[in-house]
Order: sequence, then C-alpha cells, then structure tokens
Amino acid sequence: MAERIQIPEDLKQRFSRLLLAEDDIREALFIWNGLDQAVKTAAGNDEETSKQIKEKADQVNPSLTELLTSLGDAFGINSEKGQETHKKFADADAQNTEIANKFGTGTEGGSFSGGGRH
Repeated sequence: MAERIQIPEDLKQRFSRLLLAEDDIREALFIWNGLDQAVKTAAGNDEETSKQIKEKADQVNPSLTELLTSLGDAFGINSEKGQETHKKFADADAQNTEIANKFGTGTEGGSFSGGGRH
C-alpha cells in the first residue's frame, strides 16, 4: 500500500520564506563581491594594524566567499540565468533612480525596484 502524501497547511508560507532567503543570499553576494578588496584597501599600508587587518582578512574571507558561493549555487543564483536576472534588476533599479532624480526626488540610498534587494 502506498503512503499518503500530506501537504502542510503552511506550504505557501514556507516557499515565501525560501524566496526571502534567496533574496538575502543574493544581497549578501552582491555586497561581498567588492567588500573583500575594499577592506584590504581601507586597511592601508602604513600602520602596524594594516598588516594585522589584511592577515585576518586573508584567513576569514575565503571561508565567507566559499559559504556565499555554495549558498548561491544551491539557489541557482550563481548560474548564468541567476546572474542575468540580477543584472536586469540592477539595470531597472538604475533606470528607476535616474527617472526619479529627473523629478527631483532621489532614492536616498534605497531602491525603486524591490527595496534594493536583488
């Protein structure tokens, strides 16, 4: 006798939470892409702490990169289609900001297409 398949009542909410997690991972990847080098640049070269900051970054940053890349792969964010989708959102956001600025209202650090989360 075959087992009965049960669909949880909160299935729709579970999927919506999954989409939120995907958005968060995409946002983290977007931020992280430039952050690694920015930290090293900001550390400078002339202070004793600069060396310590760069050494710590060299120890920690590859693990963060690997974690975010693995999560991105799991959600298909790092795929070609995922990157194309991200580019479309980023382009739309830039265009929306440009249009809004023509009317004298800026985004003030936000986004007109999805709250800045791509």
